[in-house]
Amino acid sequence: MYKYLIPFLLTTLLLSACSGFFETDNTPEPTPLVQFTPEIQPKKLWSTRAGSGADDEYLKIGPAIGETTIFTTSLKGTVTAINKTTGKKAWQTATGIPLTTSPSLGDGIVVAASRKGDVLALDQQTGRLLWKKTLPNEFLATPAIGNGLVVTKATDGAIRAFSAKDGAEAWSF
Repeated sequence: MYKYLIPFLLTTLLLSACSGFFETDNTPEPTPLVQFTPEIQPKKLWSTRAGSGADDEYLKIGPAIGETTIFTTSLKGTVTAINKTTGKKAWQTATGIPLTTSPSLGDGIVVAASRKGDVLALDQQTGRLLWKKTLPNEFLATPAIGNGLVVTKATDGAIRAFSAKDGAEAWSF
C-alpha cells in the first residue's frame, strides 16, 4: 500500500505546483469611469411595508404588478394590494396559510400557493377569498393564469390546471 502512496503524493505535488505556472491572466483592464452630469434627480414618491418577509427561508417571493396595483404575498400568509401611484394599501388579507410563491394576476383574481399544498384565489379588487384547493404537494413556483385557467407546478413535478372562476380541476399532468 505504501509503495503507491509516495508516487501519488509526488505526482499530486508536481501537478499542483505547475497549475498556475504556464497560465497568464487574460482579464481585461477595466475601462475608467466617465464623468457625467445626471439629467434627472430621482426622488422617492412613496415607500411602504407589505409584510414581514421570508424570515430565514430562501424564497424568491416577488410582487405582481397590475395596471394600478402592486400585489405581494408573505410567508406569514398575508396578501397585500398597494396602489402604484400613492403607495397606500388598497386591501390586505390574512389568509392564515404560509404562502411560498409570488402572487399571479389574471382574469380578475390574485393567486398564490403554499408549502402545505394550498392554492388560493382572491378577488383582485377586494381581496376576498374566492376559492381554495388543498393538494398533497409543496408549491414554490409562481402559478400562471391565462385563458380562464390557473396552472400550478408542485415540487414533485405535478402540473395542474384549475378553472380561474371556481377552482375546479381542468387537467393534471
